[in-house]
Amino acid sequence: MNGMKLDWLLLAICLSWAMAIAAIDLCSYRIWNSSLVFGLIVVWPCFFLRQQEFEISKSSFAVIFSALVAGLFSIVGMGDAKLIMFFAPWLHFGSLRNSLIALILVTWFQIGVRLAYHRSFPGRIAFAPAILVAALLNMAT
Repeated sequence: MNGMKLDWLLLAICLSWAMAIAAIDLCSYRIWNSSLVFGLIVVWPCFFLRQQEFEISKSSFAVIFSALVAGLFSIVGMGDAKLIMFFAPWLHFGSLRNSLIALILVTWFQIGVRLAYHRSFPGRIAFAPAILVAALLNMAT
């Protein structure tokens, strides 16, 4: 029973961190480096304690490189690129398809809500909520 309580505590820490990053990005369109450093110090150990699979492979390096290039060419913000790089070693590449579908759906949902509310296409999109939902789905499968 103690193991189950620890698992729930670790999950609560990870979800609280993710919701805080998503809320900050939705309000300010920024992902702070301090939030990512907090993730490295607190959230990554939670992943290890929850026995998430950590994999450094060609695929994870490809994701890191792609995120870096996308950030440098302003396809996504650098904060979003760093968030993608944060999750790259934890991704399960066998179940990446459903995660990418979730990423696209959450992004389009956000665009739809902003379009309905402001009656114009948004110039900026907070991408962190979509990245976090996709990572959560990927790590859960």
